[in-house]
Amino acid sequence: MDRGRRRLAIVGLLAALAVLAGCSGPAPETEVVCDECVDAVSAVAERTNRSVAVGESATHVYLNRSGDPWVEGRVALDGSGVEALRTNETLLNLVATELTNADEARYEDGYSRPAFDRRGISVAMDGGTLVVGYRVPEVTERTVGGTVFLDRFYRQDGEGRADETDFDEPIAIETDRLVVHGPEGTEPLVEPPGAATRGGRVVWTDDSISTRTYLVFGSPGTPAALATVVTTLDVLAWAGPPAAWGTAFAWVVLVPTLALCLNYTGRVERSGGWSPRSDRWFQALVLAPLGVGVVWGGLESLGSLIALAVVVAVVVVGGSYVPWESLARSEDATDEPSDDGRADGTERDQGQTTADGEYPRVYYEDTATTIGRLAPDIVATPRARERARVAAAAVVVTALLTLVLAAAHTASYAGWVVNIAALTTPAAFTVLGFAVADRARTRLQWTATAAALTGVWLLAFGRLVDVGAHDGSVVWLVIGWGVVASYVGSLLFYAGLWASTR
Repeated sequence: MDRGRRRLAIVGLLAALAVLAGCSGPAPETEVVCDECVDAVSAVAERTNRSVAVGESATHVYLNRSGDPWVEGRVALDGSGVEALRTNETLLNLVATELTNADEARYEDGYSRPAFDRRGISVAMDGGTLVVGYRVPEVTERTVGGTVFLDRFYRQDGEGRADETDFDEPIAIETDRLVVHGPEGTEPLVEPPGAATRGGRVVWTDDSISTRTYLVFGSPGTPAALATVVTTLDVLAWAGPPAAWGTAFAWVVLVPTLALCLNYTGRVERSGGWSPRSDRWFQALVLAPLGVGVVWGGLESLGSLIALAVVVAVVVVGGSYVPWESLARSEDATDEPSDDGRADGTERDQGQTTADGEYPRVYYEDTATTIGRLAPDIVATPRARERARVAAAAVVVTALLTLVLAAAHTASYAGWVVNIAALTTPAAFTVLGFAVADRARTRLQWTATAAALTGVWLLAFGRLVDVGAHDGSVVWLVIGWGVVASYVGSLLFYAGLWASTR
């Protein structure tokens, strides 16, 4: 009985030493490379009352150009129980069972999880070293220029396991070292953060892997720029589609707002200026928050479908009245009679009449109107070319910034770009308010319009690179920002218009 208690005390002491040495399992809900490769031995030794001390450990990942990589965990053991592990196949089977149970464990119950889907787990002894081996399906892929690419450690793309809970948490390393061996005849083209490249290997000695880790291997002499191309294409592939969706939905609000703003050039010319007292759109915009508050308060207090129906009716009628009333004002301004009392703007020749006694109708038009009537392309082409130049410049600048964001997959510049893009759209509305007051500022008008639209895309793409595509939160953020930017930008537009026309 005393001997059994001594053995339990020894095992407990060994377990405590293992904890102090950093060999204990990581926090729950954490993905682990070679999960339980170390802890499984301690668990089996404790259950079978055998004295086993865990020494140095390492996990080796052998990548192939094609096929499934091989993972091998090697754990040095010491103590009187090591001989039993070498000779007793049942003990090794118990260790394999611990590894299998780790694969099937529920993270909600407080277990860590393997970082890979393990296939064909095997456990054996190589002298005093425990060797755990298994294959991992579909981890590497061949990409541009014959390079071998691995993105399993890159957590921001949102393509992890289906039961993922925290993409921002790095993958843990249970062993003392993690060594990734490239395919035969290759060398690493990227040195990930927190790792070192040694020969054809990438080595980690920390206890975790950065969430922004790409691995790219190529033949000796392959330029490192090729790895940048590979990682850039991958970032574009996972961040581009959700950024495009968010931008498209935000544009549903922004484009009509910008079109309405651009229409103010004609209104300013017809009226000779702009006054907030005669602009129904401006008045509706300013009163909108008050209306929303009243509607919200009414719904909260009444809580009735009748109240909702009344609100909808008011919104529809009011929304219809504002544009039609503004349109009527515009038509009244354009249909004012000329100085001689004729609405069509023609003049009478006082010296000649026709056979029936009527004055002949003579039309006078300026040179620009004549040119526009005879050869409209001559007038339209310069303006179309101006718009095309602005659009082309906006596309080029936006594409370059997008490539810079994608190439810097560690999000080195994403935060700065997001902050600048968030200010670009409302600032562009202010500039547009100044530009529409004069038709000669056509280039400035379209530049501001392009900046307002491209700012939304850079905000969406930069935000995705910065925080990742874990869920749809970024898309909804961009859509909400489009709505807010349209309202705030409209107020700034009128401020710029007022400053330019007062």
